[in-house]
Amino acid sequence: MKHAFYLSSVIGLALLGAGCSHAQPFDADRAWQETPVPSFAAAAPEQVVDAMTGDTPSSLRILFNARESNGQLWWIVPGEKNVLIKDVPVRAVVVSDSRLTQDLVSRVDRVMLGNGFKKDELNSSKDLRDFSKYDIVEAYQKDKTICALVLNGDFIETETPVNFLCSDTDKLAQASAEQLPFLQIVHNPYDKTDANKDAVISDIRYFPPSFAVVAVNHRRTGYSTILKKIRGVYIQVYAGQEAPYCKVVDQYAIPKEVVPECYQSGGTTMKVNTH
Repeated sequence: MKHAFYLSSVIGLALLGAGCSHAQPFDADRAWQETPVPSFAAAAPEQVVDAMTGDTPSSLRILFNARESNGQLWWIVPGEKNVLIKDVPVRAVVVSDSRLTQDLVSRVDRVMLGNGFKKDELNSSKDLRDFSKYDIVEAYQKDKTICALVLNGDFIETETPVNFLCSDTDKLAQASAEQLPFLQIVHNPYDKTDANKDAVISDIRYFPPSFAVVAVNHRRTGYSTILKKIRGVYIQVYAGQEAPYCKVVDQYAIPKEVVPECYQSGGTTMKVNTH
């Protein structure tokens, strides 16, 4: 049995763009009714997300589910570094007919631009055939509010899970300050390319005084790293999708609170009882 010490950090991020598990099918008969562009009283993230529903007469009839607060908004910042903003307001829906996907994108675009938002080209896909971000993303910004319509790239031709999420630039700045320094440190030792160009730091757990466990995610996969502070600077001492070898644990005196188990040279595991 394989023991992946980082699983709680990485599981779920592999489906970052897959939509909420509670998403309901799209009601096409009601969804495409012509309605005036709803006007937002304010451009706060929650209010923008709330506008994407059929709950009120003035709303765009896209019948997204009730708003939840567990969204994760992937945002590319200048320098093409990636940041993950957690616990943002989100609505989800499943578009059951691929022919309706373009209509969905067009109607959301109409609402956002009609309320003074501008398209964020860096975070947006070029079209519905652009899978460079793995998912199809339409991103917008107005003042401090940033939003994204995310269509799951795995199911774009079938029943497509869709998320509409918003956050603000203050939370983006906070997440950037927390994550980007670690993005400069972590690296996948088995990938010699600039792998972190399309990666985010999805979780950081500190183990004072010397250790941190940092989860790194790409759009559909990820790995975890162990960092140790040496002379005041964190360095990566392990990266992978499983527990490290015991010789690494011994070499860097990694405590059992960081790694409960390790692999012996023969491939069997043992509990870490030292350090």
